[in-house]
Amino acid sequence: MRYIDLATLFAAIVVSACALPPDSDSPFEVIPSRKLLDKKSDEIRASATIEGSSIQATIKFRKYGPNDNSDHRHWYGTDGGLPDYVIQSIIVTKDGKPIPIDPSNYSNFGDISINEVRLSIIVSAQNFGIRYSGSDGAGSYEADFIFVKDRLDRVIMNPYGG
Repeated sequence: MRYIDLATLFAAIVVSACALPPDSDSPFEVIPSRKLLDKKSDEIRASATIEGSSIQATIKFRKYGPNDNSDHRHWYGTDGGLPDYVIQSIIVTKDGKPIPIDPSNYSNFGDISINEVRLSIIVSAQNFGIRYSGSDGAGSYEADFIFVKDRLDRVIMNPYGG
């Protein structure tokens, strides 16, 4: 009878889970877009033109504050700890018209990468969206905000690790 060392098995599972690639079966593709990280205004921006329509996404971030934890026991992008940065707002416009996004859809997204832009415009045959990812180095996540008929339809979360 063979015995399996549970600690080794658990370590292999954790390492495998942290290294999961993004869902390659996604019907969305990232399209070329202009990206900007503005540390003075604490914003990350991406913009692109899709079938003649101008799409712009802006994520405003800020340092984590003591009041942020009152609503959340878990933060995406951390390994169970508290994030350094949190998302303050996400604004998406199509041809200059804002598309409302309720803050409850991103209020527990932490560990914003403030050194690079991890925001993209994505598109499928019928819809468009934005893809954002955050991480503290080990625990990470990717969120697709999918828009249908110029309104937020759903948010698809892909947490990796932590």
